[in-house]
Amino acid sequence: MASVPIIPTSKLFGIGFDVEAYGQAERFTSTLNPKETLYYHDFEGRTYTLQPGEKRRFETNFIEFGIGLSKVKTDGSLFNKTFLGIYYQEYQKPYTPQVKDFEAFPNHIFFTKFKSYGVRFLMEFKNRPDQEGLFGKIEAKLGKGKMELSKGFTMSQLLGEDKDIWFLGGEFIGGYKKFISSKLFIRAFAGAEMRSFIVGYKDPDGTTHVNSDNEANNDFILKGGIFLGYLF
Repeated sequence: MASVPIIPTSKLFGIGFDVEAYGQAERFTSTLNPKETLYYHDFEGRTYTLQPGEKRRFETNFIEFGIGLSKVKTDGSLFNKTFLGIYYQEYQKPYTPQVKDFEAFPNHIFFTKFKSYGVRFLMEFKNRPDQEGLFGKIEAKLGKGKMELSKGFTMSQLLGEDKDIWFLGGEFIGGYKKFISSKLFIRAFAGAEMRSFIVGYKDPDGTTHVNSDNEANNDFILKGGIFLGYLF
C-alpha cells in the first residue's frame, strides 16, 4: 500500500495531524471446478454452461484508495501511526447469491462486482522503516456496500426495495523485522483480512437494521510472506 502525506496540517494549523492519501492494488486468481452442472453469467449478462470437471480460471483485481488524517510518532511509542479517514474499494469475483433463508440461484455463478465506501481506522505499532523487532497493524472499515451481479442488476434489487447492503471489514498483520547490516534487513509477516457484506432491513419509516447473521458475502483472506529489503 502506498501512502503519501499531502498536506502537513501540523505546520499549517497546529493540530498535530497530516492529511494523507493512500492507494493499493492487488491481483488474485481462482479456479472453479464444478462437481455438477453450473450456469456462469459474466458481467455483461452472457450465460455459459459449465459441465462437471470443466475448469474455469478467474482473475480478481482489487483496488482501494482513500484520504484522511494521520499522525506519526517518532519517539519510540508502541503505536507509531494512527489514521482516520474515508475509503473506497472495489473488486470482482465469482459469486452465488445467497443470504440466510434465501438462495435465489443455487446453480448459478455471477462474476459479481463488490464495492464499498465509508470510514477507515488504522493503527500501526513499531512499524517505522528504521525500527527492528516486532511490528504490526490493526485496521477496521465500516461503510455502505454494493454488490452488482451484472451490469445494471444489483443484489439489493434481487432481495427487494426494503433491503440494503452494508460493509464491515477488518485486518490484522503481525511480523518481525531483523537488520542484517545497517541498511539490509529481512522482514516476515502473517495476518488475515475479513470483508463482509451484510444485508440491512429497512422499516417503513426508513430506519435500517443490520444483523451480522444476514451476511450476503464473507471473504476471509490469509496473508503472509518473507522478503529481503534495503533501507535507502
